[in-house]
Amino acid sequence: MGATFPDENALVIDLAAPFGWSGSPAFYGAFGRAISWLVGTNSPASVSTSEDDELFFGYEWVDDHILIEPDRDSRLELAESTLRLSMMAVLGPDSINDAKFSGWSTQLQTLGLIWDTTDRTVSMPAAKIHKCLDRVVHMLTCEKVTKKHLQKLLGAGARALEEDLQRILRELQSSSLAASSRQRYLSSWNQWTRWCASMEYSPWLPEDPALSSRQLVLFTMYCYKYGSDSSSVRGNSLQTIQSKISAVAWYHRCEYGVNIGLLPHHAMAIKEIHRLRPSPRPKLPITVSNLRILHQQLNFHSAHDRVLWGATVMGFFFLLRRSEYLLHDNKIYQFAIRRSDIKFYDQAGTICEGKAQVQRVEINFHGGKNDQAGVVEHHRTVSEDPDELLCK
Repeated sequence: MGATFPDENALVIDLAAPFGWSGSPAFYGAFGRAISWLVGTNSPASVSTSEDDELFFGYEWVDDHILIEPDRDSRLELAESTLRLSMMAVLGPDSINDAKFSGWSTQLQTLGLIWDTTDRTVSMPAAKIHKCLDRVVHMLTCEKVTKKHLQKLLGAGARALEEDLQRILRELQSSSLAASSRQRYLSSWNQWTRWCASMEYSPWLPEDPALSSRQLVLFTMYCYKYGSDSSSVRGNSLQTIQSKISAVAWYHRCEYGVNIGLLPHHAMAIKEIHRLRPSPRPKLPITVSNLRILHQQLNFHSAHDRVLWGATVMGFFFLLRRSEYLLHDNKIYQFAIRRSDIKFYDQAGTICEGKAQVQRVEINFHGGKNDQAGVVEHHRTVSEDPDELLCK
């Protein structure tokens, strides 16, 4: 039976599937499902004097019937007898082909895979693996390849390719955070999952915005009251709470591609936290007066003190982060400035080496804490200061 759809430039052909069973009709799948239904509605108790009333498990793939049963009492024999009777009931007394029946085993090859109920494993037959490898070898050695062979090779490697692409995707998603932020987010996510478990919530927020916002704001209240642990005497600051909410939101974006947040009436509670528990007082900035005091306490005959003074002045005037020019947690970041990144120029704009000719200093940056991959390079320049002490 066939049909054409000229507007869609399509052709549909519906074929019968006469398989090799004795007396098997076309479209055997419908009859196979009927046989499995009869098997699955019976148990040892319904076909014998057994007290075992657990239903048989019947599965079919077009014209292949597969029985999976525990080996106890006479259950295996009764399951096979039930399958035979069901086949005769649906297809007639001539439908049984004993050559197609196999014995019971804990290992079976079907659907192109090897199923082992003892080891609880599913594996690919060695012949299939060698066949796939042969296709790859053939592709590498031949000068020409047909479209058919290329499609077979792509089909064999599609699953492995998809897994590899998924791995790359996870790595890129994880790399969207700095290492320090990733560790902090993981800690916040672990607390979130523990809290959800204690409240009998799923850590993945529901699609309903109202329910999602409610669960999130309850977690916020917990952090405000108890911090990281219910035994804590002091809750988290607003900045810490916002960081934890950001961590939960990041995991939802990463896993499901959805944005989460608080509804307006729940966000009002966050504003109240800011009023009741303001952020800690920020540290006072370093001033030129601080530098003068430090200069008075240093011994410039000591190499250590000279390096300390140079690092302090350079960090102050070039607005450097600690990670940009100092060892940070026993680690040197790839974007940290190096000696070759520092240039000295005279009044004419020419690179010089003598201290007396230096008019300005330029540092080239290969990224920073907010650009650890070094995508954007930039430089900062400081000209000579009339204060001899600071430019010493």
